[in-house]
Amino acid sequence: MRVRKKGGGIRKKLLRKYFYTIFVCFWAGMAIISLWARNAIYNSILETSMQEFMQINNAVENRISQYYYVSYMIQNSRIVIESMQKENGEGTGKYYAKRNIEAQLAVLTGALSLYPITLYLDKGTLYQDNITFHSISELEDYPEFAAFRKSESSYIWLMPEKIRMTNLARPVEAFPFIRKIGENTDPIAFQKVCIRKEEIQDLIIPGGAKASVYLYSQDRDLLLVKEGADCFPDEEEKYLSEFSREWKGDSGWTVFQSRYGDYYVHAQLVKGTDWLMVMMIPKLFFLDGFLRIFAIWIILFLVLILIYRRFDKRYTADIVDRIRHLQQEMGERLEDRVEDPGEGIIGDRDELDVLEDYYKDMLGRMQALHTSRIADERDKRKLELSLMQSQINPHFLYNTLDLINWKARNVNNEEISDIACKLADFYRLSLNQGREIVRIRDEIEQARNYIDLQNYRFDMDIDLIIEIPDEMMDTQIPKITLQPLIENAVQHGFLVKEKREECEIEVYGWREEEGLILMVRDNGEGMPQEVLDGILLAHGSEQHGYGIRNIDERIRLYCGRDYGLRFESRLGEGTCVYVKFGGSLEETATE
Repeated sequence: MRVRKKGGGIRKKLLRKYFYTIFVCFWAGMAIISLWARNAIYNSILETSMQEFMQINNAVENRISQYYYVSYMIQNSRIVIESMQKENGEGTGKYYAKRNIEAQLAVLTGALSLYPITLYLDKGTLYQDNITFHSISELEDYPEFAAFRKSESSYIWLMPEKIRMTNLARPVEAFPFIRKIGENTDPIAFQKVCIRKEEIQDLIIPGGAKASVYLYSQDRDLLLVKEGADCFPDEEEKYLSEFSREWKGDSGWTVFQSRYGDYYVHAQLVKGTDWLMVMMIPKLFFLDGFLRIFAIWIILFLVLILIYRRFDKRYTADIVDRIRHLQQEMGERLEDRVEDPGEGIIGDRDELDVLEDYYKDMLGRMQALHTSRIADERDKRKLELSLMQSQINPHFLYNTLDLINWKARNVNNEEISDIACKLADFYRLSLNQGREIVRIRDEIEQARNYIDLQNYRFDMDIDLIIEIPDEMMDTQIPKITLQPLIENAVQHGFLVKEKREECEIEVYGWREEEGLILMVRDNGEGMPQEVLDGILLAHGSEQHGYGIRNIDERIRLYCGRDYGLRFESRLGEGTCVYVKFGGSLEETATE
């Protein structure tokens, strides 16, 4: 006894298939989105970070250009140059020259809110007050000053240093640069301009929460760093310094690998300085975008599940109820039911499986009924033919014809003897000892006997022409196939003609892929179209006899619905009949 499986049925199968489909679509979608979103997210973040980097770089360059502008104005100021050329011994003139320089510096630095600029002069020029005016000898403490003084360069950047201003309580770190005053090859003095480090640092806003920006000197010493949330580890900064030293001026993003992970790095020189600005973004930052997409995809998956549950309660349950009702109706109408619908669903079977069993059972019954009807029809045709043939007593007929033959021979009447012999052969071939399948050779012999008898009867000269290959002569066909067609040609083709000369009946045979073709063609009177259209129909004209339709039905019964007779006729020209056989027949002429 089979046990009912709880929770089975079509609803469970649909739910399981739905989950399988959603699961496959979920991971397939994740794979496609990962391939597509990876490039999209990477390109979007890198492009945005590049724009922010350029904004930072431009802001720093704009601020540097302001200091450059002031130092350039001082370098080329006629008042400053002429005042510095005053000698110490000029007394009042020296004082006013000093005041002119201080006033000029105050105007230039005050307009841009810059720190006071320090001037370095020879001892023989204006006196040094150690506030604005200093001795050039102080610059000689910088290692790079000696080479700069002899070069044609107008400025040089120094390493960061601590400076103390009168308005500040504590020293501040600044980025100084020295610029010549006067000709670059023969300067009369030098100016030192200091940019506070915090001022530059405030201009640097890293691209995104996880980006870091580094500023390196000409010697690639670290000047400034503004770190993001995932800053670069301190012990790894030396590797980044090596990267800055090896930088070849690449304009794009470069992947920088370290033991702490991979980073995207972009570097660019700050215009007007020897600084190198570097932005670095950890690769882990890009995973945030994927995690957000993954979360959205999970939510969508859950929403689809909820939608299906609602759909299942509203629609699937109703469909299943209808199927079960139909299943029960079919079960009640079949005597031998496949399964009792009241027992429920067994194993993995569902309502559709049970309904399918009912349908197959019903289809089998219909097929058996159809086969039975075909067999009954075949038996009916055989019975009709047997009844038609049994109307003649073979023994009485043969004995009578034999008597006529001998009587004719006794009076030397060869014509009557020949007629009796041919008639005997004709009926012998027609009866064929009860067999329904004969050779084409036997059908041709019967046709010749029939033509000879008709020529005797109507005093005609009908010519029967046979064009059938010898290898086809032993092919098996249903008996009494050609004779009714030839009889139809004589009765309705030749006897209705006014002139009965040159009457010919041609019989051709050949093979095709679908079977065997025999063609019977005469040059008789032909048939009108209305007779031709109804000749094979049950309600067709009776003047062509029962035999034509009987031939067609017997061929279809043996060979199938695609085989049988096909007529072509032209009134006044003749008729052509195509007889199509297929396959091998069940009986043989030798039985």
